[in-house]
Amino acid sequence: MYSDALIGTWKSVGDRRRVVFADGSSALEEITVDQLPQRFQFEVWNITNDTGRYITYALSEFRFSGSDRGTHIRWEYSFSPKGLPDGWFISRFVHEDFRQFMEATLTGLAPERRH
Repeated sequence: MYSDALIGTWKSVGDRRRVVFADGSSALEEITVDQLPQRFQFEVWNITNDTGRYITYALSEFRFSGSDRGTHIRWEYSFSPKGLPDGWFISRFVHEDFRQFMEATLTGLAPERRH
């Protein structure tokens, strides 16, 4: 997976990038909210994988909060289907494939735990 900057450097509201996934499919992303260190949101559209034909756009939001044990990350996605039956088609993708992607991404962000 890699990304190409289209507008800006992916640091400010309005910055855009194209993300290319391992299978060659891609999506466009634009930062819509930058309230770091508490909140970060971006919109995703033009998703070219098979499921993308049913999705108008998606919103991704990260919320961060600290505790004595480290940083708590809440990551949510919401998908806007293109039509009424399309929500049914993307349901499996969201609950299975996309969930695995999100879990793997968060696991990769976690610091190494020491015993």
